[in-house]
Amino acid sequence: MCVTGHWLIGYFAHNAGPRTWNVDGAGVQGYNVPLCGLITMGESWHNNHHAFPGSAKLGLYRGQVDADWWILSLLEKMHLVWNIKQPRDLAWRKELSVVAA
Repeated sequence: MCVTGHWLIGYFAHNAGPRTWNVDGAGVQGYNVPLCGLITMGESWHNNHHAFPGSAKLGLYRGQVDADWWILSLLEKMHLVWNIKQPRDLAWRKELSVVAA
């Protein structure tokens, strides 16, 4: 079930859906799959992942449920993990642009 779920979200997240970011020159764009945010622990915010691949936080906007981020934040507060990156911690990529509405 886990492998099938990973494959399934990967399929949908690389074919269609809403997106905020465009990565110029990328072979494939990532798309968000809003209905699967909770059950994929945030992996369905795939457009955000393609925009900020070094970020541990994938649910970047209001309503984007990211349970992985909640767990990592808790572990950080317990001093069990550290140096967790968010988009604000990463260098801006010149190939990244906002998709026109």
